[in-house]
Amino acid sequence: MSVRASARTSASFPLIRFCVTSLAYHGLVGMVAARSSSQWVAAASTGRYKDVWILRHGQATHNPRAEAAKDEGCSHETFLELMRQDDSLDSALTAIGQQQARDVWNAHRTSPWPHRIQLVVSSPLSRAMQTADFALPPNTYGDERPHLRVLHESFREINGWLLNAKRRSVSEIQRTFPHWDVEHLHPHEEDSFWTPDLETHRACSERGYQGLGWLLSRPEDRILLVTHGGILR
Repeated sequence: MSVRASARTSASFPLIRFCVTSLAYHGLVGMVAARSSSQWVAAASTGRYKDVWILRHGQATHNPRAEAAKDEGCSHETFLELMRQDDSLDSALTAIGQQQARDVWNAHRTSPWPHRIQLVVSSPLSRAMQTADFALPPNTYGDERPHLRVLHESFREINGWLLNAKRRSVSEIQRTFPHWDVEHLHPHEEDSFWTPDLETHRACSERGYQGLGWLLSRPEDRILLVTHGGILR
């Protein structure tokens, strides 16, 4: 977990320290810093901290060809077209993606890190929830102290156009992932958030910023957040 940044929105809030790792880094921390960096830099030496570990989901079924082409220097248009060709509703992790997430757990299971996490937050898309569950299994402590797991719409992928950005119904999520809290999903059974039009970067950034404000309002100080490459950029 290699990238750390500090953030603060007002004197009444604690600082946030971000530890970002990829299974993608860039824009979420950068976007937050751009919003009020002078406040956060000035506050960096005082106050109590919230530690937020940000993990991008593992490889999903729409990723392999598009990400391979991107690594070879394809255009953004080609990258999107390959994802469109391999698109599916709420695409799940591939076998490689599952192993990537398990590797996080295997690398840290004997360290203090799993015992420090007080809250796990995820996008309500299956690939993010799966990554969270493999990277930090729900039964880490047996039945004694399961990690609270909360889904939040603010941390889902750039919305619209592709079906892999559309979540399943609330009832289906509850059946498939019964250990996740759905209280913070939109109050509709179906995904009213998704539209055929691609969400703008500005709207996505604002959504991510509001999500970070929600994290600041939480009582927990050590949080694992599992989200997506698009919103992180």
